[in-house]
Amino acid sequence: MNVAIQSVNQTLNRQEKQRFERQMIVQGLGLSGQKRLKSLKVAVIGIGGLGCPSVTYLASSGVGFIRLIDYDHVELSNLHRQPLYTAEDIGQLKVRCAAKRLSAINPDMTIDMQSKMLTQSNAQELINDVDVVLDCSDNFECRYVANSCALKQKKVLISAGVIEKRGLLFVMDAREGHESPCYNCLFPEASYKESTLCNCNTLGILPPIAGLLGNYQALLTLQYFGTQQQSGNKCITFDGDSLHWQEIGLPQTANCSLHH
Repeated sequence: MNVAIQSVNQTLNRQEKQRFERQMIVQGLGLSGQKRLKSLKVAVIGIGGLGCPSVTYLASSGVGFIRLIDYDHVELSNLHRQPLYTAEDIGQLKVRCAAKRLSAINPDMTIDMQSKMLTQSNAQELINDVDVVLDCSDNFECRYVANSCALKQKKVLISAGVIEKRGLLFVMDAREGHESPCYNCLFPEASYKESTLCNCNTLGILPPIAGLLGNYQALLTLQYFGTQQQSGNKCITFDGDSLHWQEIGLPQTANCSLHH
């Protein structure tokens, strides 16, 4: 059962003012932006290679509420790219280990642990009371569910994926209407099949690539809700060999099944 989200007191205590003083002097944020972050509610799907850096910086930046959604346990093979966990955590639920670390980083925040996989049947319950959804999952089933639910509920969705030395970042801001291009517009679920040759189990992943994309997800969250820099819908790719970022134009939504 979800932790009830009640009206958040935006007032910063003395400890919070001291903790966040270096970021509150950043142009565009200030005290008002820090208060917005304290009242911000974020759902993070997957606390792995992308989720670990994302939630770490969201917590350390003063986000007031984070819902951790992950059904998995810590494995030895996770440790090279998931720095929230240590060898002592092997076999433990990721949400519990992550919550413990994040509470130590920012004891003034609220953490809701949801040890489950995001599905069509529980997505509305897990997403309807948050402001932004970070899709840090490692499978397309969760990705399409998160996209569909965020679009229907008019949320901001920040989705990322990494493989080998490559990364992809997708941002959908559906707050202003159902017409927003979505992940299904870019990669139609009906025709897109997850290949067994295209996952980190077979192709591998370099840890800094996951860290880079996960940090980018946190940065965009702070921009949208802290400094209120809203740059709209976008898709960005990163090549770790050339260190090249490229923004891709989003397709029209006329043929997307979610827009009918």
